[in-house]
Amino acid sequence: MKNLLKIVLPLFLCLNITGQTNALHLSYSYAGIGTNLGKKNFPLIEVKNHTITYTIETDTAYSQAGWTSKPKTFTVTLRQGSLDSINTVLKSVKDTLISEYNPCVQNGGVHFLRVSNGQKHLSFELTNTFHLTAVKITKILNSYIPKGYGVAASEKDVQEAYDCWTHLRGKWVKQKPDETKHEVKKPAEKK
Repeated sequence: MKNLLKIVLPLFLCLNITGQTNALHLSYSYAGIGTNLGKKNFPLIEVKNHTITYTIETDTAYSQAGWTSKPKTFTVTLRQGSLDSINTVLKSVKDTLISEYNPCVQNGGVHFLRVSNGQKHLSFELTNTFHLTAVKITKILNSYIPKGYGVAASEKDVQEAYDCWTHLRGKWVKQKPDETKHEVKKPAEKK
């Protein structure tokens, strides 16, 4: 129920803020886990219609003295072609929630990506991995973000998770062959 609220509430709020039906709304955030827990040098990205607001907090920490570093914020206007590309990617996905993880990575974090255009809503919760659809969307966003500050997402992350699951499944089959009937889905090929 708690995970459902994390997904439904932001989408509900996002849609009720504008009341527009074809406006693009997107949010990306990253929560560190393991040794990345508490670090805030990861981006926060919001897209509303044609505007990207990008915030990076470089190891910001709160102490008795207050904030030790102020976040840097950039605002950029998205070209219509980029909005159309994101909408095309969004329409091509049948799911509304995609949750994946790579159990072979101890440290890292969870990528939260939510996209809505008023007709279609898609949420990603990706732990120590990425999804090919999310990679396409973040590549579009990264083209507007200063070099070195973008979302670190690639097809390599997807392949590493696939390789991990394939390896683990092989170990499970050797241990208990009758109890392992789950298939590991291979990442879709790039078009």
